[in-house]
Amino acid sequence: MKWTKWCTFPGLIAIAVACVWVMSGADVAAAQEGAKAALPPGFGTTPVFDEEFNGATLDTAKWDYRDLGPRGLAMQTKSAVSVANGHLTITTSSTTGPDGKLRIESGMISTERSFLHTYGYWEARLKYHFNRGMQPSFWIQSPTYGNPVDDARKAGVEMDVFEHTSGTIDPLTYDHAMHWDGYGSAHKWKDHYAQRSDLQDGKYHTWGLAWTPAGYTFYIDGRVDWTLSAAEIPVSQAPEYVILSTEVRKNAPAGGYGKPGVSTATFDVDYVRVYPYEGKDAVK
Repeated sequence: MKWTKWCTFPGLIAIAVACVWVMSGADVAAAQEGAKAALPPGFGTTPVFDEEFNGATLDTAKWDYRDLGPRGLAMQTKSAVSVANGHLTITTSSTTGPDGKLRIESGMISTERSFLHTYGYWEARLKYHFNRGMQPSFWIQSPTYGNPVDDARKAGVEMDVFEHTSGTIDPLTYDHAMHWDGYGSAHKWKDHYAQRSDLQDGKYHTWGLAWTPAGYTFYIDGRVDWTLSAAEIPVSQAPEYVILSTEVRKNAPAGGYGKPGVSTATFDVDYVRVYPYEGKDAVK
């Protein structure tokens, strides 16, 4: 969130200057909106990871650029990722490649080298501007995903907290998804597709996942949206990390997305926070 510094001068010969940091009206509203959703029970109130994106550039002490190069129909690039005005933006755009052909560019970042955690309440406040084929995601992954196969508790589970897939051409459709046992012949998954009338209202919404030994509970704006118990799906016991990304897997517009600075295919993230699980069976 962006703060503005206002200073008052008591008089022309003032010796002291009193300065107050003030949030804009929009930021006050955003702060109030973000504070509406209380934490689910069983989690500490002090986050073990807190990224507010208040700088002017990506904090590379926290984040790495992930999978740079070709991925799906796009090139993952550093230039697609920017930080300004208190939020992160990943822009999907089109340029002309070295071969003279249209090239789609997008971005992906992760905390794989700086922050991994087991269990907890993982939350991001985000919005995106729909363009056909773009796939914005807030997800959680294990560095040992799929290894070993058939032991997802040890190997880890991919947890897609928020996603709008490239195959979904309805701008109001989203999904949560869980993947385990790799991406090959042993791959297993469960997903939950639904619609929200406010998904393209231009406002930020909070998307959270409560991950405990008992299972997984997904939240949108503080309300339970989907639950999976340990009887339905393996519960990861592995340390996992945050990924924020936009990909293009299919359905890309024939004419591309427009040049950087022109494209409206944006994925904005106001914050990412992870709160520790404090149950008696928490991993120490």
